[in-house]
Amino acid sequence: MRGDLPDFEEFVAARQHRLLRVAFLLTRDHHRAEDLLQDAFVKVYRRWRHEGPPEHSEAYLRRVMVNMYISSRRHRRSTEVPLLEDDLVDTAGPSVPTDDRLIVWRALGVLTARQRAVLVLRIYEGMTDEEIADLLHCATGTVRSLASRAYTTLRTHSELLDWAASAPKEKC
Repeated sequence: MRGDLPDFEEFVAARQHRLLRVAFLLTRDHHRAEDLLQDAFVKVYRRWRHEGPPEHSEAYLRRVMVNMYISSRRHRRSTEVPLLEDDLVDTAGPSVPTDDRLIVWRALGVLTARQRAVLVLRIYEGMTDEEIADLLHCATGTVRSLASRAYTTLRTHSELLDWAASAPKEKC
């Protein structure tokens, strides 16, 4: 080993909380989110140990995490996840009322893995369509299409999400 463990530990400590929230929004389950993030950290550490830190370490880790999430969803049939209101406490911060978080939580549950990833990256992470396309290894038009389909799905589930009707309509 090249003595890079302290650098990696600092990297993990600095980014762990934020990326855990992203993983939680993707998986909708604290235990699966922790597992997803831990597995992503392991993959990144292996590269870090052999090649040194990736040029954009956080972006690389986010890519690994999202790709692992989408890949794992391809092999699962059920989208049912038990929901405890306590799970919603730290997903959006104290400024968002729990009722609103519960509505958003339920709405995310009706989306496909890639649609959910696009919306989480776009809305929560503030990434552009080009950045998301790069992360997902797809065309920018695919990102826009996934977002458009996600918003359409949310609009059709208006009982879950009243504000979905006001979500921006995508021009593809």
